[in-house]
Amino acid sequence: MEFSVTTVNALEGKMLAVSETVSKLANCAKLENVTVDMLKQRGVTKDILAGLVLQMVGVIEESKTVLKAAVAKSDEQKSEILDNQRTLIQTQQELIQCKTDKLDLVQKTVETEIKTFSEVVKMNNPGNSMSTEKLKNVVRSAITDSDRSKNFLIFGANEEMLCEGMQIDEEHLVPEMFGLLELTQYPVIEKIQRVGEKKSNSNGRPIKVTLRSAIAVHEVLRKAKALKSTNVSGFNFHFSKLYLSPDRSLDERKSRQKLVQEMKGMITKDSSKRYFIRNDKVCVAD
Repeated sequence: MEFSVTTVNALEGKMLAVSETVSKLANCAKLENVTVDMLKQRGVTKDILAGLVLQMVGVIEESKTVLKAAVAKSDEQKSEILDNQRTLIQTQQELIQCKTDKLDLVQKTVETEIKTFSEVVKMNNPGNSMSTEKLKNVVRSAITDSDRSKNFLIFGANEEMLCEGMQIDEEHLVPEMFGLLELTQYPVIEKIQRVGEKKSNSNGRPIKVTLRSAIAVHEVLRKAKALKSTNVSGFNFHFSKLYLSPDRSLDERKSRQKLVQEMKGMITKDSSKRYFIRNDKVCVAD
């Protein structure tokens, strides 16, 4: 017999049929309350009881068969799960090995190319040769810029944050904020931390959030303007006052500062227009 839901339902039906028969013979609503005296009073004969016993034996035998089939099915499923787990572990190990091999290859390639490029520069311009260390710094800078694209900063959150009078941390704030942005997919958060030195007179250090994907960071920053129209009560700060920014390098921050000063100057000259910064330029809205 093959174990299935249909088999179990059929067996349950037979059990209920026998139970209902006994309850009716004894004129008792609950099978567990049936007694021998009840059956005698209702004139139940030995032949009737013998027939019921045979029905019950049949049900018990069928139950044993169903239980054996269930055990066999369970063992089969356990075996499949173990096989799947082994396959998954093997696949993960292969992926890890593949990544390791690729990283080793990249490292060797970078080291070779750096050495080659350095030698070429030295040959072509001996007086102004670029050292291998300088080239390594350039590569490190490029890698850092790539990592930075997965970060963004939150400004305007108090150092000591409260919600309904209870203290909360940054791990509570960020998911709450994501819920207000109506993102297409909830981002995977890798790390949340305050950055900078804590000062007693500070309104709150920036919060640096690292996500698994740079695409997710881009969507968060793109939808950040939605916070300006939010009105969430219970917090000791306003979500509408939060400001989200990309994680810029020192040079990028200096460049951005200059653009902000330039925009402020343009606003002072003509405040009737709306200005904004885009693609490293101050733009005027039509």
